[in-house]
Amino acid sequence: MHYDVVRYVVGQTLRIISVPFILAAFALALMDPESSWHLPVHSFAVPALIALVLGTLLCRVDKEEIEERIRDREAFASVGLGWLAIVLIGTLPYWLGGIFTGPGSDALFSEILHGLVYSLFESMAGFTTTGATVIESSSSPMCTESTPDCLASLPKMILLYRSATQWLGGGDNAGPTDILTHGRRWKILGKSRTNWAYCISDRHNLPIDSQNTLGSFCCNDID
Repeated sequence: MHYDVVRYVVGQTLRIISVPFILAAFALALMDPESSWHLPVHSFAVPALIALVLGTLLCRVDKEEIEERIRDREAFASVGLGWLAIVLIGTLPYWLGGIFTGPGSDALFSEILHGLVYSLFESMAGFTTTGATVIESSSSPMCTESTPDCLASLPKMILLYRSATQWLGGGDNAGPTDILTHGRRWKILGKSRTNWAYCISDRHNLPIDSQNTLGSFCCNDID
């Protein structure tokens, strides 16, 4: 197992996932400039900073021939750990943003710990597209017993973030990691007067036959 390769891929995944958090913080600040700075900073800016710093630290490895050194075991480990890292970072907007009881509140430590568990469940439910939620008046300090619909009463940016996690989970919750660990690459074989010929080369340098609509081409040893 090439652990430095796994560290690099997970680090790059965290750096990539920090970008939408930064954009969300700016978008929330621009959409409602008169509101408190607590939500954009704690919900999105802090998680973005944590993901960026951790990702940068993990990426401090020898980057030479990283792509060529990714084997099946490194790819599986990177996707699994990358997915877990995304879920953990996705927990922070709920926990730090006040959706559930988090640090900085006057609650007991046990209640803060319960808030962390609720936040982790909400993030996991989003990125696995289960559709389950624990956001209700008994668990969220933003709601009271008289609130008719606790989920709908949350800030719109939090609702958008929650919907985005479910959308990403429905498509591919480890998309950035999958891209970084993809072992196949498109390569251009040649150019004729009428078309380009493309084929996929496997990272094991196996010969692959590729058939174009205008002709047949053989892709051997193109690595």
